Amino acid sequence: MEDRIVLWTIQTQGFWDRLTRNGFARGSYRRVTKYDMAAYRWMADQLFRRGIARSRGCPLWAWYAFEGRDKRRPDLRSSNLLPSGTKGVRLQIEVCAREVLLSDFTMWHCVLNNDYLSATDREHRDIWDLERRGLLKQEDIRNSWQRIFDMNFGDYRHWGTKETRQIQACLPYIRMRDVQEVDFFVAR
Repeated sequence: MEDRIVLWTIQTQGFWDRLTRNGFARGSYRRVTKYDMAAYRWMADQLFRRGIARSRGCPLWAWYAFEGRDKRRPDLRSSNLLPSGTKGVRLQIEVCAREVLLSDFTMWHCVLNNDYLSATDREHRDIWDLERRGLLKQEDIRNSWQRIFDMNFGDYRHWGTKETRQIQACLPYIRMRDVQEVDFFVAR
């Protein structure tokens, strides 16, 4: 029997309609801002290279741990789930663990901002010094991003404790048969 993992994803009513109509749904680059496009394409490439996705299509995002290990499911009272007034759904899904790529949500922002992912405050200062002197290469920055997939990476003083970290999940699609629970809401 394959290991299964429980995730929660926040999606629009339109996504839910496509999922129920087709039995599966994929992500769409149409909703990705120009500023974030390179990071999303990088994540799609990670899914593809690891054999999780068959193409480099837009990943779908879900939560493994929304507010750390003790609060894994997203709270629908949060104000940043979807644009205010948007009709949405919170889907609890259960999928094979090998169909998902987990990463640290806070560290993901280094990918979004094209920053080097440092383990400690000391390494951050050292990297900043290299960057200031023009010695930091883009290849080094991109290579550092692999660290977002290591759930044991980083000093707790710099990144927080492992129990409190937000862990996101990327997957190439969601199938209707994987949906365990549906909660409808209107975003605040």
